[in-house]
Amino acid sequence: MTTLTSTTYRWFAPLWAGAVLFHLAGNPFNIKSWTTIGQLEAVMGLLALSLLIRPGQGRLAAMAAIHVPIVLLKAPVIGNHEMIEGFIHLAILGAMLHRGRDWMTVFVPAARAILIVAYGFIAFSKLNSDFLDPAVSCAVLFGDEIGRRIGMLVSDNAVLSNLVIWGTLAAEVTIPIALLRRWRNAVPFALAFHFVLALDPVNHVYDFSSTLLPLFLLFLPPEFETFAAARIRPLAGRVTRQPTLTLPLVVALIALLEVLVLVGDLRIWLVAYPIWLVVGVASLALAVAFRWESAGRVPGPLFGPLAPALIVVIALTALNGLAPYLEIKTAAGFNMYSNLLTAQGETNHLLVPGTFPLTDTQERLVEVVESDDPGLSYYAETGLLLTIPSVQTYLADHPNVTARVRIDGQVLEIGPDTIPPEVAGQPGWLEAKFGHFRALDLDGSKSCLRYWYAAH
Repeated sequence: MTTLTSTTYRWFAPLWAGAVLFHLAGNPFNIKSWTTIGQLEAVMGLLALSLLIRPGQGRLAAMAAIHVPIVLLKAPVIGNHEMIEGFIHLAILGAMLHRGRDWMTVFVPAARAILIVAYGFIAFSKLNSDFLDPAVSCAVLFGDEIGRRIGMLVSDNAVLSNLVIWGTLAAEVTIPIALLRRWRNAVPFALAFHFVLALDPVNHVYDFSSTLLPLFLLFLPPEFETFAAARIRPLAGRVTRQPTLTLPLVVALIALLEVLVLVGDLRIWLVAYPIWLVVGVASLALAVAFRWESAGRVPGPLFGPLAPALIVVIALTALNGLAPYLEIKTAAGFNMYSNLLTAQGETNHLLVPGTFPLTDTQERLVEVVESDDPGLSYYAETGLLLTIPSVQTYLADHPNVTARVRIDGQVLEIGPDTIPPEVAGQPGWLEAKFGHFRALDLDGSKSCLRYWYAAH
């Protein structure tokens, strides 16, 4: 492995830039509202577009650097895939500071480790009783969303529901093991599975799949660069008589469509989804062809010596995955859509009988009895419980709320001028950013929380 501008892993920069663009396409609300976060994301998007045209270490470093404050500003309301992107960007910056132009030599092993750790926790979180329950499983919910496009609901058929649940669980548990053990078809299998998950055109699952795609490909040997380039360049020559203009023209088209989405009424999935299909199919086809041609070749080492800064990033990735089991937080803890419950010392996990709580945030929970506020009334209707810091933050942002809540069996009145001491004040910055807990339903099965909802 040498540098980004050499013939080794040269494909990573444009594919990673594509992942950033797919992320922005799936989550355009900040840019549309032109908030501070949106302005930073717009700059990040422009840097990603420039990387597609001309990959370079400086532009990649700038894109990585600008994402770090974005993550801090967006926390705690941040997706799991963006957490992975954030850790990868920290690894990119750490590798460049450590090795300069030869940064890929230390980045690739670290990126592989980050992917294994993050994905391992994602799979592990689904080993719980409620994910296996067809009545509440997130696998069935997402199966319904895909099946609804073809007029077939997974939840209507018990056999199909269990097939989706157990198939999803088996695939996600297999992928990190297969990657670690260097199974010949591990990368094609991982790409295929996440391509199928992203087939729903409306719900932007492609932002998660596009993040994983270049990280999965990093598990292929360096020779994949030469193999892929030899097959893509002739194809580019057939698209236009001037092959050097092909990519800039494609980038210009993507930029134009993105502008139409952001300032017009064009539905974003009409733009991003077809592009994702092309990228996903092409990457999968190249990975399959490469593994077929390289059968019998002994792969090189998966990991190598790591710089201290990159060990810290890997450790932070692991801590993020451990956070729900330590009751540090349950938001963006590599536990998305898993039905995992980790609260008050208890879990629904099949292998972890109890948590090891380092905080007591979930000991006292807030039940919304009724409210005139549409956001809070949702919790009254569903029976979902909130932590006190979540209620404090919501009341600070919505000072005119009127509600009745129950804490420790006592009903309290909340009004514009009446804030009970139990929910007065606000959590500290560190707790608000990195100690956030999602809503809970401690009575009965742990439902699949598809969205963040009003009080996050």
